[in-house]
Amino acid sequence: GGVTLAVGAGVGLIVLFVIAMRREQTLRLVQMISARVPLLARFQLDQIAERFLDGLGALTSLRLIIGVLIWSVLAWTCSVVASGILLYAFFGAADWAVVLLFMSMSAVISTAAAVVSYTPAAVGPYHAGVVLALALTGFDQPEGAPVAFAIVLHVLNLLLYVGFGLWGVVQESVTLDDLLRRVRAFARDPRVRDVTPTA
Repeated sequence: GGVTLAVGAGVGLIVLFVIAMRREQTLRLVQMISARVPLLARFQLDQIAERFLDGLGALTSLRLIIGVLIWSVLAWTCSVVASGILLYAFFGAADWAVVLLFMSMSAVISTAAAVVSYTPAAVGPYHAGVVLALALTGFDQPEGAPVAFAIVLHVLNLLLYVGFGLWGVVQESVTLDDLLRRVRAFARDPRVRDVTPTA
């Protein structure tokens, strides 16, 4: 199951790459589908597709693609190793096939749970998703261990995200005022791509 999901993710990346490289054709296809299905026109799929393709802009540059792949592999490697260590610490098992299956399932379930019920930092839905993924992969004992595992994993992930985020802010020479100004501008209008810092 873990290998199947990994292959599926690889195929999905290829599909996203093709869509990003053929932006105009993709937008025309979406517009054609919206025109033929009146119900879909209400959702303004063309605007959604345009914003989605903007997010895939990194896939149109070979240098950026390589960077994305390297950082993605590094991030997932860290996640798999951390999950393996935590599974061993909490449940005394660390079969890498099971770790990959757990990682894939927890990512899918936690993301779906966060979409259904959003909370700050995904507190609650994330933990429920991890506990469910643990149960589905056979890690439901001893009692209380799955919840403790989910909390520790979440804290570890948040620390990594905050650490790398701060490192990125420093590398980009972005001050806190600049960052807040950009966030506020984006909150007012999601189409805003950048706000020029004031002197």
